[in-house]
Amino acid sequence: MARVSTWIVVLALIVLLSSPSVDAVKRKDRKKKAREFSMTVDYLPPSCNLKSKNGDTLSIHYTGTFDDGRVFDSSYHRNVPIDFTLGVGQVIKGWDVGLADMCIGEKRTLDIPPDMGYGAMGVPRSIPGNSFLKFEAELIKINGLIEDLKESEL
Repeated sequence: MARVSTWIVVLALIVLLSSPSVDAVKRKDRKKKAREFSMTVDYLPPSCNLKSKNGDTLSIHYTGTFDDGRVFDSSYHRNVPIDFTLGVGQVIKGWDVGLADMCIGEKRTLDIPPDMGYGAMGVPRSIPGNSFLKFEAELIKINGLIEDLKESEL
């Protein structure tokens, strides 16, 4: 009987020691969440009567970086923002999603996984396939407007 009890204790210890700790599971969950799309508002102007929506032509200044912080592109370096129509697929999906409902002058940080960025193919000679990207973006204009409209002008 003592022999059976000893084996039960040994097996229980093996199971306990081979199971991941709660902390290890939490770390894995945090890492997984960090790999999903996220959008953070870094600056919101004091007034906002006009927000970007699908079909609007936006003018955006941005800096794009890899996970390690290396810059792969920046409109600031060229001193020319990029213009595109929101929500029609002219830009990566992460931008179409992450730059909606944005105010003129607002700044956001977008963390974009590969499936909402450049995917498995990447961009030859500049962005490797399956890259997780971070963009710091600032909305300069909506449909050519540089300043937010007053409520009476809407």
